[in-house]
Amino acid sequence: MLLHNFGEDTVKVSGRAGPEDGPSRAFRGASLLDLLGGDNVPLEPDGGFTVELGPYGYRWFRVHKPGDRLAP
Repeated sequence: MLLHNFGEDTVKVSGRAGPEDGPSRAFRGASLLDLLGGDNVPLEPDGGFTVELGPYGYRWFRVHKPGDRLAP
């Protein structure tokens, strides 16, 4: 998942990982792993999240669920 702020002001982005009609607890314990080394973002059980992006900032994420293997 890629988030990009094309503006000069800091913004908060709210969203949801996964489909709108997905199971309500599908993301329990899951997080967004920051692929560029920043802070990881815990997901709500329904996949909801809020991320702050600085001016012209961007974040690249991968959804990580408990039990998923991470590449070395």
